[in-house]
Amino acid sequence: MSMSAKLKHDFPMVLVNWLDASGGHDQGWRGISDVKSAKPSRGRSLGFLVATGELDGIEFLVVCPHMVGTKHIEGDGEIAIPKSWILDIKFLEPKNDEK
Repeated sequence: MSMSAKLKHDFPMVLVNWLDASGGHDQGWRGISDVKSAKPSRGRSLGFLVATGELDGIEFLVVCPHMVGTKHIEGDGEIAIPKSWILDIKFLEPKNDEK
């Protein structure tokens, strides 16, 4: 693929801020007060919104940061995030020369 070739897809680029499950931290046994202080982690994902779906009544979206191809699009590094974990999502507009 030449450097000037453009990806041909209609997937919007998004920035997703979300909460992730967290715990354990490979510290072994700890006092219960330390265990009780566990908190979720904040995540941030930037990529193309390639799909939405539902599994066992839980809605989710799929963000893929890496895409290649002009006729046959391929992606890598995708993440499926439950919508209930999402704090906010921002749809990003391409620059005028990228449209």
